[in-house]
Amino acid sequence: MADQNKLSEALRKLVQAPENNLQIVHGFVAKYNQPQNEGSLGTIDVISMDGTINLSDIPLNSVPGLNKGQMFVPTIKSDVTLLWAVGTGDASILSFSHLDRISTIANKKTIIGVTSEVSNPEVDYNELKNDGNKTETIYESTKIISQASNKSDSATQTIEPSKITTNTGKSKVEQDKDQIKHSVGNTSESITEDSIILNGKHIVLGEGATEPAVLGNQLVSLMMEFMTECSKITTPTMLGTMPIINMANFLSFLTKCNSVLSQTVTVK
Repeated sequence: MADQNKLSEALRKLVQAPENNLQIVHGFVAKYNQPQNEGSLGTIDVISMDGTINLSDIPLNSVPGLNKGQMFVPTIKSDVTLLWAVGTGDASILSFSHLDRISTIANKKTIIGVTSEVSNPEVDYNELKNDGNKTETIYESTKIISQASNKSDSATQTIEPSKITTNTGKSKVEQDKDQIKHSVGNTSESITEDSIILNGKHIVLGEGATEPAVLGNQLVSLMMEFMTECSKITTPTMLGTMPIINMANFLSFLTKCNSVLSQTVTVK
């Protein structure tokens, strides 16, 4: 911090030398003026802390090092430091204390992330080792990749115009305009506009369920075979062997067997 103060004081002496006609102004943002044309970032009005200097329409693109595609919008009343050319009235913005908005548009890729180090007071800061915690978002023109990880776990989300994919360990979520698919290993659930498809070694409907599902077609076939065999039952009478008296009821059951099949649910 002491070195930074010395540097600031040296810069102040340099620019405030009479022959340079420059002055460092510490003030606050009094007003933000919206850009009037494309390519402009807008301007700000600044009043010095002591109220003796009032500068208007200082362009935001006068920030040193600002590249095309970058934009800062300062907070009203935030502190601002300017390099002011007293003779011409021109000014360059050196720093803000607070910003309402930061915009960065790159031609190929923008990366924003956070890492942390293992605290160790016995070594210099630049010698600290990474503790394994990391978050990162990569912006490209065709996709966004966000990741959070530590030494043992990692989660990633990829956003593309046609789909969104999320991975966490063995689990995965894939979403596009027609389908959402959740999967863990070989077990999956797919949801479309007109169906829900479940795949897995064990499929349980309801927590704690123990009753097995029934294969409808096989059950109906078994029922029809049973009814058919029942219809063959005969009984001896005075007039000889005759069909059982309620034979018609068994035959009517045959026509009803298929009615028990679901129209919306199928199982494998």
